[in-house]
Amino acid sequence: MDASFLPASSRESNDRVSIYVERSFRQGQKPKAPQIEEYAQEVIRELQDIGFIGEVEVLDPTWIEVAYTWSWPGSKWKEEAIGKLEANRVYPVGRYARWSFQGIADSIREGLLAGAALR
Repeated sequence: MDASFLPASSRESNDRVSIYVERSFRQGQKPKAPQIEEYAQEVIRELQDIGFIGEVEVLDPTWIEVAYTWSWPGSKWKEEAIGKLEANRVYPVGRYARWSFQGIADSIREGLLAGAALR
């Protein structure tokens, strides 16, 4: 976790992490608040049981109605938008910026490659 996101009193300890857990549901199947809370607590217990995390200081379940990687079949909007950005020397990298599904390692690699190309 970047120390700038932490309170000043916690910045030097270097003992905080941020973890994102994603889960998807069929359209129209949004769980109720108690179900979301129950699932979140199950995830916390599981991560604690395997020794991956300790105390949880902040929990913030977020619902996104339509996945950011979703698009209409045959749509060229994404390619056109990215092309316009790049034509203006704006180089979107990472899964959110490029509207694509990928893991964190791919995002890091893509960012490093983009940085190297701009040197």
